[in-house]
Amino acid sequence: MRSILRHKDEKEYFADIAPEDIRDALLTSFDPGVFDMELLRAKLYAIIDPHNPSRVQLPEARIVEGSYLGTQLALTQAYSRIEQT
Repeated sequence: MRSILRHKDEKEYFADIAPEDIRDALLTSFDPGVFDMELLRAKLYAIIDPHNPSRVQLPEARIVEGSYLGTQLALTQAYSRIEQT
């Protein structure tokens, strides 16, 4: 039967919207705790000496690879933290 309102069956629908690999899934936001841990793990936070706050150890690492969307989300998260301070 021909119809303009025909919908795809469930398998066809999900095949169109779901990525084949998890690495292809779009990232819509970061979990703040995971974001903090990744920054610490990658040594991207400056470390302040609790006994002498004027002594600051600058971040050691650099990010060398990433997606445009991931970078955009990370920068948005980082800027929102800067605005809160």
